[in-house]
Amino acid sequence: MITTLLASAPFIFVNLSTGDQAQVTYQPCGCPMWEVGWNCRLGQIRSFEKLTLAGVTLMDFDLVHLLENGYPLAFGGGPTDYQLLEQEGPDGGPRLTLLVDPSLGPIDPEALKEFFWEHLEQATDAQRIMGMVLARTECLRVIRQPPRPTTTGKILHLHREIDTSST
Repeated sequence: MITTLLASAPFIFVNLSTGDQAQVTYQPCGCPMWEVGWNCRLGQIRSFEKLTLAGVTLMDFDLVHLLENGYPLAFGGGPTDYQLLEQEGPDGGPRLTLLVDPSLGPIDPEALKEFFWEHLEQATDAQRIMGMVLARTECLRVIRQPPRPTTTGKILHLHREIDTSST
């Protein structure tokens, strides 16, 4: 439960976004919490302001700066030519794919990956350590295809593909 309507709260927030989203359902589960009135269940909990891979959280502002400024300055193109795609790998682990528009011409995929890790190394000490951890997982891959738009045609910095076949 999230509220700031407490006498001990130093601030009162109205319309606060935590940066998370979830699917809300009201299906009986039969657990003791359901019996006492806690009948709301949350599933597919995700964040749209941070990315978590292998237990490491990357904040969106670092990724946005990389996609909007870093890559275009270093490799050409513009902010909508690069997109991070969050997926589940074949082993169930996290996989992050950098989509790079093929219209930019030849770009070495290894240079793109190295630039990603170097960008994290220039951030805070915590981000540097997180980048080192993620670099060892080899969870980043590069694919030359146009970034994927939303149903309304927007190119988001981070696109999530959620496997809904099990739901």
